[in-house]
Amino acid sequence: MVACLDQWRHSIIGCDDAGLPDQIRDIESVSRMEYSVMLDAVAELENRNIAVTAGGALAPCLPNTAVALAADEIGPVQVKVITEMMGAIPTTVGPAEREAAEAELALHARSFHPTALHKIGQRILAHLDPDGPELGTSHNPPRSPEN
Repeated sequence: MVACLDQWRHSIIGCDDAGLPDQIRDIESVSRMEYSVMLDAVAELENRNIAVTAGGALAPCLPNTAVALAADEIGPVQVKVITEMMGAIPTTVGPAEREAAEAELALHARSFHPTALHKIGQRILAHLDPDGPELGTSHNPPRSPEN
């Protein structure tokens, strides 16, 4: 795979101006597929219980997000926004509400720019935690994505 990427890199340098936008689209598509394969590998680690037997811990799964990513409907920036939003949900929120929030974020990630998705996530957080964080807690809200 590394050799293929090196060949691709060289073909970009020799690409004419008209073909460069297609190269960029292809790179983005492959990047999303690669990320999806990585998530599949992590899921396989979990299915085989390797992390537990090796003493490691895996982050919570985001099944709806993984499906959207695997279908090339969202990219890594949307995944980052969803991950940050899910991490900001208070521990007092139950599993059903967490699952619904993740499903809603994954659904909106298919249609919205990461900045808009972040705003949607903030509204979901406000709904799940209308009083906001308790005074004196070190709550760091997720940052707005650059892209």
